[in-house]
Amino acid sequence: MPKRSRSHQLEAESIRRYEQALPSRWVCRRKDEDYGVDLEVEVFDDRDEATGLIFLVQLKATDDPTEALSVAMKMDRLLYLGSLDCPSIVVRYCSVDDSFHWKWLSNVFAEIGQPETKTVTIRFCETDAWSDADPEAIVRTFKVYRTIRLASRQLSLGLGIDERRCGGPHSFELSCAVAEITSSCRIVGTSLDPSECLPVMVHLDGEYLRSRIDMIASITVHLKSFDRHEIAAQLSYVLAHFACGYEFISQARDLATLIRQRRYRCQSRNVAAVVAARLNEHPTLAGDLAALNGIHERQDEAYLLYVHSLLSSSLPFEERLATASRFYVDALEFHAAETPERQSAIHYSFGNALRISGAMSRAVRQYNLARRKYPDYLRRGYFLAELAAALFFRGRHRMAATLYDHAYEADAKPQVAICAGDAHLFCGHFAEAHRCYDAATNSDDICESSEAALKDWMATWVEQFSYRNYLTYSPHIWMSVLEQSVEAERRDHAIGACLMLCYLTEDNLPFWARAISLTTGGEDRDLLFAVIAGAVWTHGQAAYALFRDGFRRAGGSSDALRNLDGMVGDLFAQRTSSSKGGVTTRLLREHHYDSVVEEPTNP
Repeated sequence: MPKRSRSHQLEAESIRRYEQALPSRWVCRRKDEDYGVDLEVEVFDDRDEATGLIFLVQLKATDDPTEALSVAMKMDRLLYLGSLDCPSIVVRYCSVDDSFHWKWLSNVFAEIGQPETKTVTIRFCETDAWSDADPEAIVRTFKVYRTIRLASRQLSLGLGIDERRCGGPHSFELSCAVAEITSSCRIVGTSLDPSECLPVMVHLDGEYLRSRIDMIASITVHLKSFDRHEIAAQLSYVLAHFACGYEFISQARDLATLIRQRRYRCQSRNVAAVVAARLNEHPTLAGDLAALNGIHERQDEAYLLYVHSLLSSSLPFEERLATASRFYVDALEFHAAETPERQSAIHYSFGNALRISGAMSRAVRQYNLARRKYPDYLRRGYFLAELAAALFFRGRHRMAATLYDHAYEADAKPQVAICAGDAHLFCGHFAEAHRCYDAATNSDDICESSEAALKDWMATWVEQFSYRNYLTYSPHIWMSVLEQSVEAERRDHAIGACLMLCYLTEDNLPFWARAISLTTGGEDRDLLFAVIAGAVWTHGQAAYALFRDGFRRAGGSSDALRNLDGMVGDLFAQRTSSSKGGVTTRLLREHHYDSVVEEPTNP
């Protein structure tokens, strides 16, 4: 007779023992192996009524007591669990001593970070051992999760002292600080019922203030003194940080207003920067918090976080520009007594902020101040390229072309070659434009090589077109050229004018769709590929989808669409895999002048 393997026996034993450890009124459903989850547990209350609370369990069992406090799991399995609507826990069972250790999946992710390996090791400690109190703790955590995910964002924050961990010499000061906040801020109360608020528990641990939202999140801040006003200051920032993190933005705004009124400073620059950054849609308040905490005084991760939030915000141009300018002016004033080299980094960063915000003239002025105070910038490719970009968009194409050429000599990047080609093209330097585009067509990045090929075609067309026509940058004129060319059945002029509109206008999705339509009817398959690639890099699949709808309505060939669908699918997959996904920022370090930091973008 065939026998079951020990692994199957152990799996069945672990499931049976875990079911027995749960309250008898809870319903435990076993899942198929293909589902990727071992158990689904539904919670019922003391009256045997459904609570609507369901969690998933991933069980890992072992016969080896030396492995009772660790388990290896594949990242794709953990990511799958995290993608499900229900919260999940990971449980380790050891048959030798019949013990369970467990963690919420959210805490597992917090501990492992973003590993590059396919498999990670989850480690448990003795405090993770299953106890009779855990079912009640799970229900409480569940209710907090539900508040975070489903509750109205008009709920208050609840603030209470963890009495089990208090009793030290400064408990009275902590109690006074909690009372000071709850009496001063209308959105902070004393209830800790997760159905009524987002509950936060606090306690003192030596020189540290520790705050937590159940088992879901925690923040620890160092205290420079145990004065109740100092504790209240740090608590205010911690609560604002929690509120921002869970999108309780109006509550964070009220706390920030209290902080500003009382001129509280945070002991953690990162916590202060996060609060200011998340409130950037209220630029005056966010700017006041940044200034109050001296975020402008030191170029570090907190500085980077706040600046990045400003540049990526949805604020109107004028507000974003005013807030960024205030920040950098404060930074320049603070560093007025520093060496010119140190000041130059701030001018450079200020120039980048202005350029990204569209204030090109002011950006050029800051870049010029940076290079005068630190001439070595003129030997750095990135600086020359960024100054060239600001000049290009000011219409200073000749100077931009010269700087781009020097930038390419310093650092031969294909994208710099493409930008140099653009500048030469707008100067009418067609041979130089071809030279630059040809250099970029050798790029291993299909995005860059296809863009260079497309613009090389455009340079040839523009050169021929300009023999009899004035080269202009007006979208209105190019729109007229497009319509006249279509009417005259000059496909080459129509494609050229349409591509000019693709690159000269911001709302250009319809022009990319039309460019695909115009090239689809031609014989140049390389040009068709380059146009479709440009559309995919710019708009993903949206421009092609717009073209496709029109093509089908016009009775276009299904075979042609299948071929195009395949091309677009391949390009879109490559676009996704090669996405840069970040912002490169240069920070002024104390002992390393020009550090480069890759900061991921949110979302």
